[in-house]
Amino acid sequence: MKRRTAIHRVFRRFALFLLLLQMLSSVAAAQTLGGTPGLILAPSAEMSRDGSFRFGASYVPREALEYTGHRRDAAVVFLSLTYLPFLELDLRLTRQLNIPKGSIHTVDRSPVVRLRLFRQRGYLPAVVIGLHDFLSTIESGEARHFAASYLVVTRRFVGNTWAVAPTVGFSRPLYSHKQSELVGWFGGLSIGCRRFPFMSLLFDYANGLPSIGADFIFGKHLQAKAAWIDYRYFCFNTGLQINLFAVFKK
Repeated sequence: MKRRTAIHRVFRRFALFLLLLQMLSSVAAAQTLGGTPGLILAPSAEMSRDGSFRFGASYVPREALEYTGHRRDAAVVFLSLTYLPFLELDLRLTRQLNIPKGSIHTVDRSPVVRLRLFRQRGYLPAVVIGLHDFLSTIESGEARHFAASYLVVTRRFVGNTWAVAPTVGFSRPLYSHKQSELVGWFGGLSIGCRRFPFMSLLFDYANGLPSIGADFIFGKHLQAKAAWIDYRYFCFNTGLQINLFAVFKK
């Protein structure tokens, strides 16, 4: 009952957030639950345009959270800046939900840096390397809960009716940590259709969990995601993207 109440409360806040942002009316880029460009849990090699700033929030079920020992769900707030055409800097804040009264809980802060090695050209895919949670206040790594060091490849195929973007990557944390966000092989598929340009279907595999979901685009700036991890556990997020270059030109 407590979990259902928490989900409803977060969902209502996100719904209001969506309605307000849709009025604001670069196309919004899809992001993972952690805030990096990608599918559901798996990041991709796609990056936002140079100068893009993105922020948003996610609801993540406990079944996908090694950080909480799979005991508590979490709310995530993320910020992202494409600082250079090939460099992205992210910050994610993770708050556990339904913490017992009197418990001490610090919101986890996880920095992310992503570097694009190759842009998609012709038949060649885009290639990105990423480091998650690479800074820590404790040298032993006890404060790192979302560690990941990965290389990921994405190739987008666009036809007259359909657009398909397969992704595959491999992660192995290179520094000491308590928990990791990605381990081993991960990947997935994004499928879009010209008849429904506001929507794309997502198939995702990461950390041994298959997931399915959909991204929805509202106007040019707003994106929302609804998905089921392991085909059973509901999650969602929303994000707003603006291009700072376009803003300052006005």
